[in-house]
Amino acid sequence: MTVGDIVEFDIPAPDFKTERKSGKLIELLPNGRMRVEIMVGGETTTMLIDPNRQQKAPKPKRESKKKKPALDLFDSAMQEMRDQIEEMKARVPKAETSEDDFLSSLDVNNETILRPDYLHHNAEEILGSKIPDFRVIGRPSIGGDRHYLYAIPNPDRESPKQWLIKKPLPGCTSILKKTMPTPPSLIKWMATFPGGYEAAQAYTELAAARGTIMHGIFADFVNGLVPAFDSPEWHSYIELKMKKQKADRKWHGEWQHFMKKAILSLMQWIEDYEVTIILMEIALVSEELGYAGQIDVVCQMNAAKYTDKTPTESRKRVNALVDFKSGEHSHDSHAVQLSMYVPLFQEHFPNFKIHKVYNWHPSDWRENVGKDKDGVPKIPSFSYKDINQTDELSAEKVKHLLALYNMDARKEISDVMQFAGKPELGVKPSDLVKTVDFVEHWESTFHLAIDLGLEI
Repeated sequence: MTVGDIVEFDIPAPDFKTERKSGKLIELLPNGRMRVEIMVGGETTTMLIDPNRQQKAPKPKRESKKKKPALDLFDSAMQEMRDQIEEMKARVPKAETSEDDFLSSLDVNNETILRPDYLHHNAEEILGSKIPDFRVIGRPSIGGDRHYLYAIPNPDRESPKQWLIKKPLPGCTSILKKTMPTPPSLIKWMATFPGGYEAAQAYTELAAARGTIMHGIFADFVNGLVPAFDSPEWHSYIELKMKKQKADRKWHGEWQHFMKKAILSLMQWIEDYEVTIILMEIALVSEELGYAGQIDVVCQMNAAKYTDKTPTESRKRVNALVDFKSGEHSHDSHAVQLSMYVPLFQEHFPNFKIHKVYNWHPSDWRENVGKDKDGVPKIPSFSYKDINQTDELSAEKVKHLLALYNMDARKEISDVMQFAGKPELGVKPSDLVKTVDFVEHWESTFHLAIDLGLEI
């Protein structure tokens, strides 16, 4: 018997009888059961049958005048229930799910793919190397640590699999969280925070969401996508950013004001150092180094703030890697994070030597700075903090922290449970789930997403 054959089978009917039905075989299950397609009330549906299971006839019973009305009542109630179910089915509209909806529900979709937020139009020429052809398709949490899951083009062009999924690599920030001590200043802040530790944790998560929004807005600014500050579109724009981060709307007023000032600080920095941005928010991975990360900015800039009086021959341009921080304070881990980013970047772009590395923070500059002696309003400073961390880089420290992470904190990658099949009466729950290898799960999901129109 093969898929597509017409099979006949018995189904239970009232009064312990059976009814002969026929349907098209569409699936043979490992447990010997079959899934068949049948017509019910003019609609096509499916059901599971077990050819080895026969409807058992009941033992003959003595007629009893007392029991007969009870049986009639039972049959009548069952038929009434069936009629109600069919009526309810007819009232329920069929769901219309588009491929876009299906794609967005997958573990891999257009929101999880990490693409560079900005590429200079001559990026590859300036960098002296091509942009890597792998794709970071998601950042799943494994053992509480964010990992970068990526795919490389399949060298076997004859294979139906266009891409091969590689084992995920831990992110730089996750490694540092597990291996570097919490700064004493941060411990003191959390200990004295109103509401205690849990309130401090909630505020930290809120600050992280604000930082994520700031990064995205900076990339939008460089791409020319930020609306005018004094337009209704600006508030809708901020609202959408906050919604994506699941941030409470009550922060809208404060955050939109912070973002305006942060953008102006960024503009001032670009002007002060004549910054040419080459890449923004590029995710990179390295099997050799054993980690991955997302680099905020790679740029070319002046080595110092020059004025009109600075001679041309005294001016110097440098290649720089910059990490944006939305908070006010700098910590030791920030320099170590940059120490991890530099070799990660240089592995992929060896012809573009990084000369300087910076942490960049927006400042809460004064908006009303008064007037000059002639009564003309002064212009705010649009200040910022750019902390040169070049001399703080330490490859040795990174090596030991990685060894510590691999020894004590790295978690084994577990298999993934997949749900498949139609849940219905008579089906065992265990028939609707299966456990598959982590990489196999993501590979099949990625290719399904591609078939559904994933932009890669």
